[in-house]
Amino acid sequence: MENFDAIIIGASVAGSSAAAHLASQGHKVLVIDQSVFPRDRLSTHFLWPRGVSYLNRLGVADEILKKTPNYRRMNIYVEGVKLSGSIPLEDIKKRFLKVHNDCNNATDIYCGPRRVLLDYELLKAAELAGAEIRQNVTFSSLLTEDGVVTGINATTGQGHTFQAKAKIVIGADGRYSSFADAVQSEVYDRREDSTFAFFGYYSGIKKEGLTISNRGRLGSAIFPTSDGTHMALAYGPAGWWKDFSRHAENNFFKTFDFCDEDTAALLREGKREQSFKGCGKMVAFQRKSIGPGWALIGDAGSFKDQVTAMGMTHALRDSELISGYLGRAFDGLVSVKTALEEYEHARANDYENYFNFVCNVARLPVRSEDDIHQMMKISESQEETDGFLSQFGDTRPLNVSQQAEDKANVVKNVAGYDIKRDGYLYSLYG
Repeated sequence: MENFDAIIIGASVAGSSAAAHLASQGHKVLVIDQSVFPRDRLSTHFLWPRGVSYLNRLGVADEILKKTPNYRRMNIYVEGVKLSGSIPLEDIKKRFLKVHNDCNNATDIYCGPRRVLLDYELLKAAELAGAEIRQNVTFSSLLTEDGVVTGINATTGQGHTFQAKAKIVIGADGRYSSFADAVQSEVYDRREDSTFAFFGYYSGIKKEGLTISNRGRLGSAIFPTSDGTHMALAYGPAGWWKDFSRHAENNFFKTFDFCDEDTAALLREGKREQSFKGCGKMVAFQRKSIGPGWALIGDAGSFKDQVTAMGMTHALRDSELISGYLGRAFDGLVSVKTALEEYEHARANDYENYFNFVCNVARLPVRSEDDIHQMMKISESQEETDGFLSQFGDTRPLNVSQQAEDKANVVKNVAGYDIKRDGYLYSLYG
């Protein structure tokens, strides 16, 4: 029977990057995935500067950035209030120092590579580092000894079965993880409130950088991707999905008209290059992420709403974190059990507050006049604006709050804010 230091189930962002880290440390790693790469997948595929920094630390950022438009400045509109800025590099360095004890290769660049590019480059990096990659292979069942996971049974696309053993088996096979089911990982936090998301890819659009626009309980986003198109996204509360989906394309444009008229006009002049993609509900959860001989990373361990597009960045964080702790175990400095406990603690410290933040944002509550006043005050200061973007992009800690001042007679000057309009308390699509 084959023996490895680590077996990783899933070769997407979390799995391939973890394999690259571990293999580059000199450890013997097997990665299996039921897909054949390159392949695309449903994803917001946005990387915040923290995410690009992880790619940079792994040595794959240059190849991604050659093929993907990348920027520092971004625009977020909240009820028409413009917040334009960038995430300070110093904030990014501080976060890496806190989480990883160094800030080497941190960058303040963001980008939105298609998954057909990103996942394939990460897979190549893992293979180049020395990991063994087996595509078109499906995880079948666990090997265990005295309640400890010691390996896997797997089946190739040709129907051949094999067994492999390892010191640790890592599930990186997404939110519908079959490995998580096999180890009976407990879901201990589940949040039903979520958004729907509906997006397409358009050519012929001349628009730089990321723009997010929010009005009422609806939102839109657009940014250039790695294939010469722009990804354009409409989103709203999952409870409105049924009405939205009856006339999805019309309501896609209706959402952009409501949130961002200028971009709506650009999209009408552009050309949609492939079918729309959509998801009506995204229930967030956290699973128990470690156990005897096993661990979960990326969406397999915790999934959250798309509303802040943080999934890939957090998957890259998980992979670097767990690889660092497991590397110490494989080198004989600590036990695998201790390494996993240290990983779980470090990840929770970096994640819990932001998970709660995303779940609250995903409810898409109508903003109060106080909220809008706060946005207006932030927009008047570049430092405050950059700080807001840094918090939204999970870089500056969320407990660093902005200061509000006298708000009398401010909101009446915000064009379009009217909670009696459809799109605020009531569906735009009814």
